[in-house]
Amino acid sequence: MAEKIQTVYSGAPNGVTTTGEKEVSAAKPGPTVQMWPVGYHHPDWTKDINGTKVPYPFWTVMDEVADFQAAKEDIAICTFPKCGTTWMNAIVEMITKNADPACLHDGKSLEWKNPYLELSDPTWPPERRPNRLLATLPPGRVFFTHLGYDALPKSIAKNNTKIVYVVRNPKDTIVSMYHFFRSHYPMQYHGDLQEIINSFTEDRVMYGPFYDHTASYVRQKGKNPNIFFTSFEELSENFVDVVTRLAAFLERDLTPEQIQVIFYECAFDQMKNNETVNKAAVGARGYFDFSKSPFIRAGKVGNWKSHFTPEQNLQIDAWTDKNLQRPELQGLKFRYE
Repeated sequence: MAEKIQTVYSGAPNGVTTTGEKEVSAAKPGPTVQMWPVGYHHPDWTKDINGTKVPYPFWTVMDEVADFQAAKEDIAICTFPKCGTTWMNAIVEMITKNADPACLHDGKSLEWKNPYLELSDPTWPPERRPNRLLATLPPGRVFFTHLGYDALPKSIAKNNTKIVYVVRNPKDTIVSMYHFFRSHYPMQYHGDLQEIINSFTEDRVMYGPFYDHTASYVRQKGKNPNIFFTSFEELSENFVDVVTRLAAFLERDLTPEQIQVIFYECAFDQMKNNETVNKAAVGARGYFDFSKSPFIRAGKVGNWKSHFTPEQNLQIDAWTDKNLQRPELQGLKFRYE
């Protein structure tokens, strides 16, 4: 049973106040999901799909995902996991909804407004899969994916679908991935931070290898005008500039005042406390144990410095230095603080 409540949003920089209505579940929070039969430590945890190590259970639906028909009017948000996906999802949602704050507060959770293309669960009926739900919607859809460029549905390139790509420095990505794994119930992760570091540097991390994933998109720079490139660090430092350019890329004419509303609504503290954005509903169903780590955790550049030993830092630096010698990545520079 769900009840409807009235919501009021105020305090944005230009004084915008809007009202809306949303449904709130009356059920008490508690685990309602099962551990996946194939978890992190299982030998079949990932399968290589066109160069991307897709994790279970998502690799089970990749044949369907490959056949997904993207349209020119669609927007695909593409990231390696834990590189600012939810942040960019919220930004794009605000841009496409003319900076109306209600779009981040009312109705469905953000991950169902802009679905995760390859998301699946072994207990779900097929019709609940996002790729099937998206197929029932008209062009103009927004969705996100963690697939490398070569693993994307071919229709994205064929139909000139706009891609928004976000990269993040590997050190903060590793730390964020570790906290994600330890809070994720069905994934059954029982390792430590060193195991996650090793999975990156040994090129066995889910959706990796990390630098192959990055290179697959960077290779499109200069030859694919339908891809917008940015980084977590650039967004952190120059939010207004990036969002202004992104709005133009998405062919949305927004005023400086609207950009400021987006800046306010997509600020870390706002998103962390917004249950439509912070995965509260997913946690209530038992997918996450947020007592171990919240989904939106630190939201800043340089958090890695409070996690790594000197030896771990050297391990990551050596791996990064080696990969940045690759011709397609030689111009890539990360900001670590």
